[in-house]
Amino acid sequence: MESQFGKNIRRIRIAKGLTLKQLAEKLGVSFQSVEKWEKGITMPTGKRLLLLAEVLEVTQNQLYETEKSEELDTVVISKVEYDRFQQALTRENELLRELAELRKEKIKDLEAEKIKGGSPAKNPTSVPN
Repeated sequence: MESQFGKNIRRIRIAKGLTLKQLAEKLGVSFQSVEKWEKGITMPTGKRLLLLAEVLEVTQNQLYETEKSEELDTVVISKVEYDRFQQALTRENELLRELAELRKEKIKDLEAEKIKGGSPAKNPTSVPN
């Protein structure tokens, strides 16, 4: 018999991209324990319940809500979207740093060529005077 509590755990876990095993590892329990919670066979208690809410980044009350809560969905979706946004920003910053390094190298190469007395590569579309 699946409980709303179990449905909420499963929904949040999946929205956060966690497998049963990953969530279980974060909680220090077996994946079978988490599976039993999601199926409504057993329930976490005490410290395990507190840790579950903390790991899933929701309140204990949100885990027990009996109706599908738009607020809970918003919290979960917002966290997932925020994480994806942060990952994209991090990657963008890495790419910008790489581009800046490439530009510096290109400038050094051009300056070295000028010092050697050469000239930068000519533009094939330029017309001689």
